[in-house]
Amino acid sequence: MIDVDVKALVIFKSVYETGCCGETSRQFRISNSKVTRYLSSLREYYQDSLFIRKKEGFIPTARAKAIYPKICEISELLSDISVTEICLTPKKECTIAVPPTLSVGLPEFIDCELESCSLSASTHIKHVRPQTCEEMLQGGMCLAVIQDDDHGTQEALKRYKSTLMATPIGTGQFVYIVAREEHPVWFSGLSLVDIAHYPFVVTAIEGFNDIRDPLEAYCEQNQLALGSVYKTHSLAGLITKLRSSDAISFLGTHCAADFVGVIHGLKAVRMCAEQYELLHSVIGKPSYSLLSRCDHACNCPEGFVGGIKAYILEQITD
Repeated sequence: MIDVDVKALVIFKSVYETGCCGETSRQFRISNSKVTRYLSSLREYYQDSLFIRKKEGFIPTARAKAIYPKICEISELLSDISVTEICLTPKKECTIAVPPTLSVGLPEFIDCELESCSLSASTHIKHVRPQTCEEMLQGGMCLAVIQDDDHGTQEALKRYKSTLMATPIGTGQFVYIVAREEHPVWFSGLSLVDIAHYPFVVTAIEGFNDIRDPLEAYCEQNQLALGSVYKTHSLAGLITKLRSSDAISFLGTHCAADFVGVIHGLKAVRMCAEQYELLHSVIGKPSYSLLSRCDHACNCPEGFVGGIKAYILEQITD
């Protein structure tokens, strides 16, 4: 029993009593996948499924019924010494705003790699918006991944320099070309000239390409007739457009390209370095920073911010 995580016992007790993983997830403010992992560790230890999923909920097995009273005793002891509160009940929420191209990988990274840092605070991921600085000033935001060339953000940083600060992360070093698997562009040289023949979808990133995308600027500069341009503010919107048309798009993070690449019917291929340099010959490469409060008055635990910065740098560079 020494190898069993005490948190797993408390999770087991909650699922037993509620008959529902979702209610346990809400009660302790952890993800459903984490609830499942805790139960899996107990199932492996006891060599029993412990619960049978039925329409009416999770039905305990005979083994689960046998160990439930003992786990209740353990839970009461834990409550007496406040271990359950320390280990499982997040006291605060850390809200992080990121571009849509980072939204698919960051939650999983926090859940798996920063678990020890995030025990004392739950995290909420949302998209960066023009109002992000104001939200942070009002206490509704802890961290935000911003673009260094975002004029609105830079003005806010000057205006509130005693309150807000931006810590440099890095500059994007690549893009992936994404389109449906049978798209004719894959049979070309994948140059910017080849790509410009087709409709283009911009995944809008606040302060970078939300008004004018680098491909639009390049085509204007070089007098290339770019096909129709669509804008989306989410990966879901991007996927829908790519799967239903001859549209092409670019993605500048590994996690977004990996996500789109596993979608049935879609394909992601990294653009060659020469074409990437040409793409950003008019509008510079995306440069990322982490926005936070100067007084560090946020709910992010120690070690959390460094982990977030390292993850983002890994996603935009080689």
